Amino acid sequence: MKQIMLTTMILLSFFMPIAITPSYSSEVFYVDMPSLSKHAFDIVEGEVIAVECKWYEPHNSIYTYTTIRLEKALKNKVKTEEIILKDIGGKIGDIITSGPVLVSYTVGEKVLVFLQRDGDYFTTYCRGQGKYRIEMMNGAKVLKKDINLDELRLPKGIHMENIKTQLNYSDLLEEIHNNMNQ
Repeated sequence: MKQIMLTTMILLSFFMPIAITPSYSSEVFYVDMPSLSKHAFDIVEGEVIAVECKWYEPHNSIYTYTTIRLEKALKNKVKTEEIILKDIGGKIGDIITSGPVLVSYTVGEKVLVFLQRDGDYFTTYCRGQGKYRIEMMNGAKVLKKDINLDELRLPKGIHMENIKTQLNYSDLLEEIHNNMNQ
């Protein structure tokens, strides 16, 4: 009887951490611009001023906390000068939490971000699909997505070659404005 209990305890000590570790879907569905614009809590433009990875208690996931200094709120729901995003994924030491279409930010990066609320924080809406990097190209602002399109599950009728990963800034602002008013 003691041998069975000892074996059970050893097996439980091995499998319990696996059983309680949250799993994240390996499928991420493509979200189009009308849906991003309509369903995001807010859409903001700003500069990344801090990025920090922290353990999420009980020490089973890593989250990245990104501070953005706001330059423009496009849906006008955010009324502060800075916001903090809390997104799943990141690296602490040699441990990396990763998954499909996770978003990453770099200090100094100019971004346009679609936001959702998560308690006291915001999250990037639809993971990496909700973040655009703002760059200058030939004197004009362009927006670039940093996602691997192969990680997205596309609905019928949408083909990967039709998904834009680089957009003219003013065209996207017009598209966002049109989609919010529908």
